[in-house]
Amino acid sequence: MALEQNPDWQLIQFMIAPNAVFNPFKYDDPKVDEYIKQIQYGDEATQGKVAKELNQYIVEQAWFAPFYRVQGSFATDANTTVKMIPTNAYPSIYDIQPK
Repeated sequence: MALEQNPDWQLIQFMIAPNAVFNPFKYDDPKVDEYIKQIQYGDEATQGKVAKELNQYIVEQAWFAPFYRVQGSFATDANTTVKMIPTNAYPSIYDIQPK
C-alpha cells in the first residue's frame, strides 16, 4: 500500500515520530527527535529549514529505502484533467477532475 508521500508534519506524525502509528517498533533516533522538536516549536522559517534537513537525514539513513512501489493505473478521456502534484509519483483520486 502506498501511504503518505508529502514531506510535511503529517508524514512525521504518521511514520517518523517514535509514537507514530506506522512506526510499529517505536524506532527512535536522537537526531531525528531534535529535528522534530525544532519543527514542532520553531518559527516558520526554522520549520522549513529544519524540515529540509530532516528529509536529507532520513534519506541518507535510508529510512524509506524502496523495495517495491505500488503502481496505480488511471484511464481518462478528453474531458478529464489529471494534475500531477510534485510530491506524488502517481496521481491520486484527488488529482483527477472534469475539464
